[in-house]
Amino acid sequence: MKVIGESRLAVVYYGNLSVPYSNAEEKNQRNLTNYRNILSRMENSLGPLQVLHNCMETKLRIKVFTRSARGIRGFIEAYVAAFDKHWNLALEDCTETWTRKIKRKAPALGLPIKLDDIIEEEDVPKVIVKETNGKTETLMRHVSQMLLRGEQIAIIQQYLHMK
Repeated sequence: MKVIGESRLAVVYYGNLSVPYSNAEEKNQRNLTNYRNILSRMENSLGPLQVLHNCMETKLRIKVFTRSARGIRGFIEAYVAAFDKHWNLALEDCTETWTRKIKRKAPALGLPIKLDDIIEEEDVPKVIVKETNGKTETLMRHVSQMLLRGEQIAIIQQYLHMK
């Protein structure tokens, strides 16, 4: 290699052919060899992402409180399958519980349609109404796998199930 003037431009000789390249390209090649993914970075980090990584590695169940526009929507109890730096979570064996307003609409006119046949054909989780309090109802469902966007997460805690 040979440096030409103050521009710090190096020249590499390949037989009779000389090809110039900059130091920036050399640094990029060094960075590619030291590339680590997000999970390898989480192993050595401290703080909340390290705790989440430990829950994923030891298969501890977590409780994730999700938010809505007006406050806490509900919570999800699940195992962490994967996550990233934006707190996007891939969850397994999820039990979701949430609260919503009861919609009071006039019944539709016409013949009733049997929805049981349609629901049985698809793999749709069954929603169970746990509790009804005047204007709100608490619902629960079980989902085998779920991807939860980090933007919707309010709190994550280790799930301590008391028997």
